[in-house]
Amino acid sequence: MSSSDIFTTLKRIDRQDYQYFRTLSEADRAKLGHYMLLKWMSNTDDATKLMVLNLSANRVLFQLSQYPELCYHMLAACASSKEEFYKYRKKKLKPNSRPITVSMLKEFYNVSTKTAIDDSELMDVDSMVVIANELGRWDEIKKLKGEY
Repeated sequence: MSSSDIFTTLKRIDRQDYQYFRTLSEADRAKLGHYMLLKWMSNTDDATKLMVLNLSANRVLFQLSQYPELCYHMLAACASSKEEFYKYRKKKLKPNSRPITVSMLKEFYNVSTKTAIDDSELMDVDSMVVIANELGRWDEIKKLKGEY
């Protein structure tokens, strides 16, 4: 199965072609990655399709992975009967709106920048003042409060 065959399979799923799976050879069936198909299908602007995928296939695809034809049929049932153009969409990075908080969390917990950015959304000003005192960064407390 070549790399372009995943897109052929996605087109067949989008058309809700339930017979396509049976036309594949055993080797092609073995190479078919249902998880990757689900991921590509989830990369859609169709909110209804995304909701159906999340409520059905996304919940049980791993438990049913030993039944590849059933997985294919489930994905086809989630399709919207219209072909989509699938392309890779780069994940948008969160802006670092609290640089002092992030730097203190990185230093205090010894974590990566990404983890500190994610965790900064959960922090409140009082907790951060305690962390600033623990780190001895008293001169930055006023700026820290300004971030909140």
